[in-house]
Amino acid sequence: MVDFFPNQESEPVFSELIFLLDRSGSMQDNIQKVRDAMTFFLRSLSEGTLFNIVGFGTKFEALFPTSQIYKDDTLQTASSYINEMSADFGGTNILDPLKDILKSPPTKSGVARQLFILTDGQVEDREACIQFVRQHSSTTRVFTFGIGNDVDKMLVKGLAKSGMGDCELINNDML
Repeated sequence: MVDFFPNQESEPVFSELIFLLDRSGSMQDNIQKVRDAMTFFLRSLSEGTLFNIVGFGTKFEALFPTSQIYKDDTLQTASSYINEMSADFGGTNILDPLKDILKSPPTKSGVARQLFILTDGQVEDREACIQFVRQHSSTTRVFTFGIGNDVDKMLVKGLAKSGMGDCELINNDML
């Protein structure tokens, strides 16, 4: 018998979303904006999506060792992390976490990986960051959110363009 209706029991479509969050001292006045944005993003994910959160400054750290499937317990862990984070990671070194994320393959083969960067973009190695993202644009699309009135627009726009994504500028009056 021929069935013209789609199989409703198929696996959900997976994607991998990595959120790279600026936790440097320059984000002190904007960290609540990052918390608010991340709460919105996390609540908007589809069940079955792979995700991770990486905070950066002078150092960087990932919430999970590898991206995890979005479900109730990982949402709760991520929400706690977001609510407790502060701008306490010193300077702004975005190149090291970019290298760590982009040099590693996507968590699951055949899954589209997207990187969302939330930063004020006050870095010294702007061109190196943009070039590195460009070199890895075949594996990861990069979207940027420039936070605050003093954001380095050239950095956030350059990262998004070289990563075949888009950039959104969020000034202090918007949130």
